[in-house]
Amino acid sequence: MNGTTGAPPAEDRTLCGWRVRSEIALPEALPWRGPADHPVDVNVALGPVPGSLPDAVSTERQASVDPAGRYLLTIRNAGRYLVTGGNRIVVDRTCPPDWPDARLFIETNCLAALGLQRGYLPLHAAVVQVHGRVIAIMGVAGQGKSTLAATLALRGHRFLAEDVGMLQLPAKHGRARPVVIPSLPNVRLLESALVALGIEPESLQRSRRRMRKYHLVRPDLFHEQPATLDAMVFLANTSDDGAVGVAAVNQIERVADVIRMILRPKLALQLGFEHPSIAMAMHMLGERRVFRLSVRRDLSRLHDNAALIEQLALSLPG
Repeated sequence: MNGTTGAPPAEDRTLCGWRVRSEIALPEALPWRGPADHPVDVNVALGPVPGSLPDAVSTERQASVDPAGRYLLTIRNAGRYLVTGGNRIVVDRTCPPDWPDARLFIETNCLAALGLQRGYLPLHAAVVQVHGRVIAIMGVAGQGKSTLAATLALRGHRFLAEDVGMLQLPAKHGRARPVVIPSLPNVRLLESALVALGIEPESLQRSRRRMRKYHLVRPDLFHEQPATLDAMVFLANTSDDGAVGVAAVNQIERVADVIRMILRPKLALQLGFEHPSIAMAMHMLGERRVFRLSVRRDLSRLHDNAALIEQLALSLPG
């Protein structure tokens, strides 16, 4: 099925502060509330997308990158996506229009590629504001970043991003902390996490039709304004009898760990982000703002884990 038909939504949406005009509905994103005469920053169009980039120089799983920095993503049963120039996504949809699958990849993989093309640095992180301090919670997929961010939000704090934490690096790399650009007021959670948080999963929409992961859209818990990043926290799972808690990290080898959290790393390298990402990691380590949070993977301990982040936030300098 080629997704070349479909009426555009009635209103433009906001992603990372950009005005986005999309032929695929993006209900997780806030409506555009900026000036009516502000130009459209990003267009999302339905149309044909090539199966490959002939001059591709880099491939990561289902994606490839060409020398111009164009990003091609192919997802089985969802579609092909071509991201170009930091201002256009073309989607060749291969799932029915009423499936949520296509927009999931617009709001994650394609969003990260757009950010890189526009000069931002996307981290694989959930970003929360806790007691006035902005903390990026990082870790591999499935480690519980989103669940911890949602728990903190439900405890009275706010989140800026989930999965894609967009950073605006300082003009003089290494001289100041980066600024987090809020993405969209949505956290994607597994059914088990929602139940543990007292939320009925069936009241929410799935993020993919065949997965038991759901969109939790909460504009009331979303911090909409850009904010300086105060700390990075690596989430680490420990055994049932292992120690839990937060520990500062200052070893030089942790620079590589921070850099590994960059989304679309080969595209980032192609676009010249290696040096600024290293400088950013070195600066955060030098200020002792990188931590490891050791927790037990037990949904009954969500609030205990959130309390550790709250304690860390209260201890951070301005």
